[in-house]
Amino acid sequence: MNSKAVLNIVVALHCEAKAIISYFHLKKMSIVNHIELAFPIFTNHNQSIYLIISGVGKVKTASATTYLFMLTGCHKQSVFLNYGIAGSLEFSCGQSVLANKICDASTQRKWFPFVNLLKNMRQSVLITHDRPQLTYPSAGMLDMEGAAFFHIASTFVTSEQIQVLKIISDNSEQDQAQLNEESVHRHIINNIPEIEKVVQYLLNLSQTELNNQFISEWITEFQAKWHFTFSQRIQLKEYLRRWKIRLNYSPMEVFANEINSKNVIKKLINLLEENEVSTP
Repeated sequence: MNSKAVLNIVVALHCEAKAIISYFHLKKMSIVNHIELAFPIFTNHNQSIYLIISGVGKVKTASATTYLFMLTGCHKQSVFLNYGIAGSLEFSCGQSVLANKICDASTQRKWFPFVNLLKNMRQSVLITHDRPQLTYPSAGMLDMEGAAFFHIASTFVTSEQIQVLKIISDNSEQDQAQLNEESVHRHIINNIPEIEKVVQYLLNLSQTELNNQFISEWITEFQAKWHFTFSQRIQLKEYLRRWKIRLNYSPMEVFANEINSKNVIKKLINLLEENEVSTP
């Protein structure tokens, strides 16, 4: 099992990516396992954040999302973020907005990201089209990537592990024709605090998912070796959760010689107390 949180970021354009590449000190990857990469991909020093530049459109976005998940190890605790520009009449240019509902305009499929824990952030529906739109609905946002990204990412992980954040770049007052790389870059820079908030939320979620997977595996190992009553199983889960948070190594070898579940629980309590472990 992978031992760290992993965030996969999918961005359509380099001008949308370069501010985040700089802010998180991401470095470009060139060759992995002697194979040249099919997309521009960047990562930080401990490889907890990966960013891929997909190109514009649903097909490229779907391909890049799949490619990045495979490259980073296909881990179930992975989390995903798509950010980039979008058009909207509902919001002013430069504002960042979380997608709380995503619609594919051509297929009418819908997805619902879990945004309840990202408080105090603007939210709205995102409609993904196959080509640029010259008119806007009265509410919501328009883009060309979000639905494909969410569709593919949700085949790998749960919807709670995926977020789509859009920065409004054009509306009735700011025409698409006036957009250029510099203006897009400026919009992203101005929204780095909002992007970072979502990044940290997702990384924390990934770490929680990772911890839960470790604990689940440990519980399975313990129950295969000893019989635990219902109340003991509740204790075991809680003590192993505390063990993972504080001691962070596999406990199985420590308990290998215990003869029954009662002794296991007693030893868990003693070792946690010896290490001054308290429930956070």
